[in-house]
Amino acid sequence: MLDSRRLSQSHTTRARSHPACLQAPGDRASALDDVTVRRFVVGRSHVVFFDRDGIVNRRIEGGYVRAPDEFVFCDGFFPLFRWVKHAGFRAIIVSNQQGVAKGIMTDRELWALTEWMQSRIEERTGSRFDDVYYCTELDSPQSRCRKPQPTMLLEALTKWNGDASSSWMIGDMPSDVEAAVNAGVRAILVGHYAPDDAPAAFAIVPDLVACLDVLRNAVEAQRSTAVAGSPSVSQSKK
Repeated sequence: MLDSRRLSQSHTTRARSHPACLQAPGDRASALDDVTVRRFVVGRSHVVFFDRDGIVNRRIEGGYVRAPDEFVFCDGFFPLFRWVKHAGFRAIIVSNQQGVAKGIMTDRELWALTEWMQSRIEERTGSRFDDVYYCTELDSPQSRCRKPQPTMLLEALTKWNGDASSSWMIGDMPSDVEAAVNAGVRAILVGHYAPDDAPAAFAIVPDLVACLDVLRNAVEAQRSTAVAGSPSVSQSKK
């Protein structure tokens, strides 16, 4: 059992368990509108994990996003999020938020900002993140949930019956890549990095527009391979 607090909240219902993370489920609907997607997701969930600061919203260098007036969505986030949901993936945030442990914000304030974020995303896309995991521990060797530890990803994969081999992590720090690899998930690193900064990354891209291109092409290739190898397709070729 980990030694800080986890919150699970769905509207007005709260349940407290694993204290490592703040965790809140959101919209659980997925868009499954073609045969390829239906074949691909049957039996297991497929997840795209998002870091928050730097991917969903712009970072405040040297500070923390604490309120809606400080929360600015990143360029390219909404098209990326729409595609992820349309393609049938679970969309889950996994984010280090040590501002809580530092006393800069409270759990309640963090959740209020998260709900505001979810509402704005729903207004723009018709969907929400399926789940949100925050590690609020301080950055220290003793932390057992902060990325690059894979704790949040592994908890989410367990909860959602996720298939790590067909899941993805999108982050803007090498620690996001390390956490993904430790969980058996492929990672796309967003930012101006050299290959040696994150050699285990599936790809390093400059922005979210390029990230969407890489992710879409990789997923389409993977799904085409899966469909070609399915029994019904193999038999039809005989």
